[in-house]
Amino acid sequence: MFDYDGTLTPIVKDPQSAIPSDRVLRTLKTLAADPRNAVWIISGRDQAFLDEWMGHIPELGLSAEHGCFIRMPRSDNWQNLAETTDMGWQKEVMEIYQHFTERTQGSFIERKKVALTWHYRRADPEYGAFQARECRKQLEEHVSKTWDVEVMAGKANLEVRPRFVNKGFIATRLVQAYEDGKVPEFILCSGDDFTDEGMLFPFLATPKLRHELLLTYLRYVPCLEEI
Repeated sequence: MFDYDGTLTPIVKDPQSAIPSDRVLRTLKTLAADPRNAVWIISGRDQAFLDEWMGHIPELGLSAEHGCFIRMPRSDNWQNLAETTDMGWQKEVMEIYQHFTERTQGSFIERKKVALTWHYRRADPEYGAFQARECRKQLEEHVSKTWDVEVMAGKANLEVRPRFVNKGFIATRLVQAYEDGKVPEFILCSGDDFTDEGMLFPFLATPKLRHELLLTYLRYVPCLEEI
């Protein structure tokens, strides 16, 4: 299970410029083609981006918007796991985002089908971080207390999405569906920030995997090339 931004590609100022290298695509294709492997990209990116850059690898599983959507291997269809969720919160989030976008030069809003993200990686770093803290306060005060959503701080961004949607939820779903519930012999989860650690939590409760995961949990890879 791989995160995308910061794991398979570096963090860049323009998110649309973070495209996978030929080497990454070749490696993913090789791994996914091995019938012993189940390879997934679990990303905050939307469906269109993942389809465009990795949709040509039929054996690769894709999860968009941190688990809101999944596309099974050897399928072209996306399943919306948040289909029955009330999206009324989006209007309130957009109003707060717009307020801070107008007051933070270089910031911008990314509106996905479910999740809403405010980016400030092009803004002045110190001022952008300050505005992000203020924005998060307003979101938690006026949105999180009313709606069943979560405010997540990423690398130079804030994202609001349904609370049940996270990488741990998707990881659990995938492992439970693996060969009719059979425990995999080996699981690799790779990410670049604390939001990706959620992929590990479900496995810590699995007795056959707990010891190995606790040891692996502490390992740190300093650069993309070493992955």
